Amino acid sequence: MPEPSHRRLNLHVLRHPDQITLTWPFCAKKSLRMFETAARFPGPLPRPADPARAAVGLEHWIDAAKASEAKGDLAFARRALKSKPSRELLEGIFGGSPFLGQALCQDIGFARRLFEAGPAPAMAEIELQLAAAAALSRDLLPAALREAKRRAALAIAFADLTGLWTVAEVTRRLSRTAELALRSAVAVLLRERAARGEIALPDPSDPERASGFVILGLGNDVRVSAPIRISDSVI
Repeated sequence: MPEPSHRRLNLHVLRHPDQITLTWPFCAKKSLRMFETAARFPGPLPRPADPARAAVGLEHWIDAAKASEAKGDLAFARRALKSKPSRELLEGIFGGSPFLGQALCQDIGFARRLFEAGPAPAMAEIELQLAAAAALSRDLLPAALREAKRRAALAIAFADLTGLWTVAEVTRRLSRTAELALRSAVAVLLRERAARGEIALPDPSDPERASGFVILGLGNDVRVSAPIRISDSVI
């Protein structure tokens, strides 16, 4: 049975109307410029399910790069379209997944880092962002988690579609991202309740440690896109 070519990560931990973007510095010592050679992509690249949508997506890709204030983003976007493997990958994404296509255009700077250095450094950046989210207020947390979710979905799909990661590694990265997002959300909720004097934390610097708070996953929805919903009403 063929392995699925795309898995969508969807973590709805908390929701809030504020659109606050948190970005973290990218620490790649050397750009691999993965799009310059097909050898960087060991697996067959996906074909667009909807060629017309793919063509429109490529136009949006350039428009997003033009709107970026970061130096080099536009040159990167144009260079990516001139490279056969990267253009085929972009066409496959834009023509097959509106969600991932929107993620590419919404965060062109992250897309650039992903294409140039690969999914492993990109996921390291995301894990740092999720770990830092545990120190945020409840108001700022949702936006940080939404951004991390979107970036993780893009990075993991990139690795999956190009064949850079095995199915086992893709699954591990999905689970790891979900775990970090959930832990950050729980830490914020525990710290908030402790600040109101409603609970006592044995170690305020590490709210989860010896807190006695346990999360059990229930239900029969095993899709990787299944949302995670938690509420402080259970604390």
